[in-house]
Amino acid sequence: MPKKKGFKPTLFKDLDRERKRKFTQINDKWTNHPFVEFFFGLWEEYIAWWEGDQYKYYNRALKALTDVTALVDRDVKNVYNRIMPSVRAQWGELRYPHEFHVAANSSEAEDIKAAMMGSRTVEFLHEERKFRRKINRAKLWSLICGISYWKVWWDSSLWGLSPRGDGNGNRKVQGDVNFDYVNPFNCRPDPISIDRDGWRYFLEGKRVPTSLIEAEFELEPGTVPGEVIKSSDIKETGLFERDDYDFGDEPTCVRMEWYERETFEGNKTGRFIVTTKDMMFYDGKNPNPEGVLGYFPVPGLVPKLNTPIYDSAVRIMQQPQRQFNRLCSQVDEHVENWKIKGMIPYGSLLPGEKEAFTRNGVDYVTYNSRMGQPYFQSPPPLPEFLGYWVSFMENEMETESSVRKTSLGQIPKYAQRASGVLFDSIKRQDDIVLVPAIEELDVTLAESVKFELELVQANYTEDRLIKSVGRHRVTSVVAFIGADLRDNTDVRVRPGTDIITTKNKKEQVVMAMIEKGMIDEPRKALEMMGMKDVEDFMEDEFMDERQARRQLEIMKEGKTSIHPHRDDNHQVMYDTFNTARKSEEWDSLSEEAKKNIETRIEEERAWIPELENKPVPGEEPAAPEPPVQETPPGEVIPGEAGAIQLPEMAVPGGAGVTGAGGSPNPPVSVKEIMAQLMPQGGM
Repeated sequence: MPKKKGFKPTLFKDLDRERKRKFTQINDKWTNHPFVEFFFGLWEEYIAWWEGDQYKYYNRALKALTDVTALVDRDVKNVYNRIMPSVRAQWGELRYPHEFHVAANSSEAEDIKAAMMGSRTVEFLHEERKFRRKINRAKLWSLICGISYWKVWWDSSLWGLSPRGDGNGNRKVQGDVNFDYVNPFNCRPDPISIDRDGWRYFLEGKRVPTSLIEAEFELEPGTVPGEVIKSSDIKETGLFERDDYDFGDEPTCVRMEWYERETFEGNKTGRFIVTTKDMMFYDGKNPNPEGVLGYFPVPGLVPKLNTPIYDSAVRIMQQPQRQFNRLCSQVDEHVENWKIKGMIPYGSLLPGEKEAFTRNGVDYVTYNSRMGQPYFQSPPPLPEFLGYWVSFMENEMETESSVRKTSLGQIPKYAQRASGVLFDSIKRQDDIVLVPAIEELDVTLAESVKFELELVQANYTEDRLIKSVGRHRVTSVVAFIGADLRDNTDVRVRPGTDIITTKNKKEQVVMAMIEKGMIDEPRKALEMMGMKDVEDFMEDEFMDERQARRQLEIMKEGKTSIHPHRDDNHQVMYDTFNTARKSEEWDSLSEEAKKNIETRIEEERAWIPELENKPVPGEEPAAPEPPVQETPPGEVIPGEAGAIQLPEMAVPGGAGVTGAGGSPNPPVSVKEIMAQLMPQGGM
């Protein structure tokens, strides 16, 4: 929220003529927007069906959900919900990690450094604001309703940290970038355009306690009128509000935010208004850079042509689900009516004996044997094709939703002992239909992250501390201001189309790359498998490399020069520092840091001959050791009978028995290392 100066919260009746017109326009769009007329009722129906309430339909004449259970000509009206597991499977496939990085505008060192800071800032903000949890909830709304929205804004209620000028700790700075999903019932986008590029305005509303608005705008308690809601119908509230949940007795109201671009009514700075149905609280310019609308549509599965929304995963399955419920209910009804009949002649049982004679699950009939025996007409047998028809409708739902048994972790009926190759190929066909939706989602999120950086650039007017955790658990904290980005806000996203969802699949891919020689480093193999404890597992074997990276990070600051120690693993030290010299980050380092690192590389180079038993610089050659007597063939060295020599992890650089630092045993291949880690018996 921008600062609320220059406008005093005012009741509608006290507004001037122009603001009354705008206030009326906003409330009219909230109530009579095309989304409310054409989509809201259907979305309510989709939510009911997804939750298993599948005898409700949206009645356009009544503009409400109608329960048609009483109109169904059956005694048994069960629901066999196949929609929920299907949507859950699709939601699970879409829950992949999103990785963003900023591309530099040029090859200049300053732009490269700015792009790196942009990437770190995005990583920091997404960790702080719980990006993955929020975007996953947005995806679920999009699957069910066909659309949801992602909002990015500058939140003045948040705060960041800035270093004090005197070096004594940090201080709080007001405001920071925030983002969250917005369910489609709370949104009224410009209906003229079917995509975001053509939006002229965006209206968002949500129910909040009146006390929060009074605190936000510094008003006296009781100033904001609370709304009295008689029902949860959308036609009255404009929101999706459940009958089985409410806000209690606390007064509430619908808080609406109106964002407007210059193209809507010619206002050069755009417009931003905060209202309820009774008061206007703020009226000023659009606070976003260049008057941009900070909302982004999160797509569903398949676009509905020439409309601004996508098709619902629920609607796609509704017709076969309806038939499936009908056929299975007929089977259940037949089974329930097929009961044993107990015939009791009148007077054959004395008083009190009937209770001892009867059993649960049997229909008993008392009759007068002299007047003829009554009988029940047995229900006709179920036609043989009904069982086949039930299976057909189940297969039809799988076909229409592209969520087959393999997506639910089940083996197809036609493959009682399906091989891994068959299972994966069928599963892959289900995943392919998600590719277009994933590609469109990646584009949307790249635009939203670009807007995050634009807000950072515009609002970080003083140093902010940004924390990031890089590879090898190296944590760095840097201070920068928005101007340091130098307009480097071109965000790229790692495509999420090639989804490797299972650990076994990852292991197969990595092992295949090892067999072909594409991976020769154990650390890289374990990281690709996504093993979270890779650093702990390899800590001892890679202690030299960790030491080298710690020293490198210190020397990058340019204030300290660290010299080698005679007991270091100098090959690892040399490789680590020399690799840093070749990286893109090298161009952005200070001249002092470059000089110190280059000096360290030369110092490590001088120590490397020690690995080949050559004299250490500045020291006399050591006296040769006496030859070790070899053990004759067939003899066993005392004390070593029964000992098993296990291979050790190879140290980067190849330091062995005679090397400085690292593992005491000769290095082994990555295949042998992986053989120790992988479970036996294949994948």
